[in-house]
Amino acid sequence: LPFVEDRAPLPDAAVDALFGPELAQVAAEKPDLVGFSILAEQNLLYALALGRAIKERFGIPIALGGAMMSHLRPQELLQGFPWLDFVFFGEAELSIVKFVEAWPDQDWEDVPGLAHRDGRRVCVHERPPQLPLDALAYPDFSDFPLQEYIVPEPVLPIITCRGCYWGKCTFCSHTLPYGGGVRMRRADRVIEEMAHQMKRYGVRNFLFVDEAISPAMLRRLSQGILERGLDVLFGAEGVRVERAFDRELLELAHRAGLRWIYVGIESSVQRLLDLIEKGIQIETILRLIEDCAEVGITPQLSFIVGLPGTTQEELAQEIAFMQRFPVDSSSYVLLAGSPMFDRRRELGLRVEDQQVLYRTPRGPVHAPRYFFTVEQGLSPVQADALVEAAGPRPRMRPHLGEVHAVLLADTDFFTSMERPPDPPLGPAAALEQLAAWPEDARDGRWFLHMVGCLEEEGRFQEA
Repeated sequence: LPFVEDRAPLPDAAVDALFGPELAQVAAEKPDLVGFSILAEQNLLYALALGRAIKERFGIPIALGGAMMSHLRPQELLQGFPWLDFVFFGEAELSIVKFVEAWPDQDWEDVPGLAHRDGRRVCVHERPPQLPLDALAYPDFSDFPLQEYIVPEPVLPIITCRGCYWGKCTFCSHTLPYGGGVRMRRADRVIEEMAHQMKRYGVRNFLFVDEAISPAMLRRLSQGILERGLDVLFGAEGVRVERAFDRELLELAHRAGLRWIYVGIESSVQRLLDLIEKGIQIETILRLIEDCAEVGITPQLSFIVGLPGTTQEELAQEIAFMQRFPVDSSSYVLLAGSPMFDRRRELGLRVEDQQVLYRTPRGPVHAPRYFFTVEQGLSPVQADALVEAAGPRPRMRPHLGEVHAVLLADTDFFTSMERPPDPPLGPAAALEQLAAWPEDARDGRWFLHMVGCLEEEGRFQEA
């Protein structure tokens, strides 16, 4: 368990070795404030460490924001880490505007979605109001060094909604940052944003990062993209299994540029799907996988291993499914704010303690999940062990991110069973082959494919 001890200062040489480029950038730009957008827990420790270095060296105020702040307790962050000054939670578009307007007088009373210090006291304001999405400006990526991302071509994120149009899955707490419900954008506004970003940044690849994109929205988008003649590739990382995602719609979407979808199926056992109120049928899952394969869209499937009450027989069914299809699996966790937490006694879950993310001299920062034991069935730890003991199974490449998937889904990257060319192409032969190619004929996606193959073989230096 991490214990963050801030009373032992790091030597300047160590700080420079860790954060030299970032500190040099701050020194050159001399900002009034440095903010960190925290999407997931994995981002937080880096932000805390760099934020402390910036505060101690330059005295610049430090702010945290991003979706993860709605899952944590802002007062614990401010109490635990004295070098933090502000925490933004909820949807921050209005909060940021109000904050900038209040900056000259440092009077934060009218800033919604803000936690800050007032002397020794921590003040946590009301959540910000929900804004109509079509009234918001398009995201500005002009300060992002798009050419430095490790992808052959830039891929920009885009949304069609906030929240989830289904909104019933009992294990989920993803909608906490949005305050419940779902708000949709107009399809023509989404398409106009794509055209705008293509013209401004010279990109043609997009990743829809919605909680769930609806079949009706996908149809309107696909028709609009084709009518506008936009030359795009895109993926969608939030797709529910729906009968409405039929072969005809998938063919239309593929013609418009859809190449990859992330599908949360969670289980291949109907009883467990009903338990978590997923609202889908096994036969619909299998039909979607088959239709995607026929059309040319790669479905990346996700599973939750160890759902409450899972029996050994049910887990065996899930293992058989995972040995048939590549599945991105994760262990079940009991999340604060999820309907399952509210129904924990009914589900036979005995909650022990809330997990602690960091311990500090001034108190803990709690994680948004709980330790628990089960009254019947397998625990997530037991289920994971049985999945591991079942032996190898097809997997999505471990180094693959969503942006890579958008670019690679229309190559043989996924259909090559994650193996390098047969016979394997050694590094010398690969370099010789690449050197023989004309500069204007090199396909960046093929390069990334070769890197992935080398990584799969454990040849990291060559990759």
